[in-house]
Amino acid sequence: MFLNGLCDDSPQTIHINVEQSQHHKRNTNTLTQDGIDKAFKNKARVSNEIAEANDTQVCITHGQRTDQLGVEIQNGQMGESLHVTNIERTLIDITVRPVYAGGSKEVLKAYKKAAGIVSINELHKTLKEMNFVYPFHQSVGFYLETSKAFSTKDIEAFEKINKEFDFYLDYRMKDASYSEKWRVFYPKDLAS
Repeated sequence: MFLNGLCDDSPQTIHINVEQSQHHKRNTNTLTQDGIDKAFKNKARVSNEIAEANDTQVCITHGQRTDQLGVEIQNGQMGESLHVTNIERTLIDITVRPVYAGGSKEVLKAYKKAAGIVSINELHKTLKEMNFVYPFHQSVGFYLETSKAFSTKDIEAFEKINKEFDFYLDYRMKDASYSEKWRVFYPKDLAS
């Protein structure tokens, strides 16, 4: 988020993703509303692979294998090469695991900052290529619309995708509101 200009403050924790070694077959036929509800009533899974150096934590996460989809090389402050997810992939990653972004309010702020610099076509294409079992397209569409930073035309591609299940912006939400349009539960104070 920081390297893509999607947050204001320097991070206290740097997240490094290591892709899993193999592709996992995704069977969307096994997804049920009951299964989604149970999963999101629990705490989010978080990595315990954390080290600290110079008052900064480094957290290693293990994400699905995508063959580096959306990963680009940027120059760091000292000219070093950094493998960084592009804006589109970063928005997807923080939508999937808002706990690593500081929560859904920070994710919404990132979507607002991404307006004008994100490619909606690339965001849609990347999300489709990642082939999630969970309907994260509903969350992405919800964030795009709730940010009030994107046009109706920008949001249209996500509206057209089937919304078969109710979904959640985050895990273990208390006092959630519900968007009928996106079929998404979200923190009641999100847009305040």
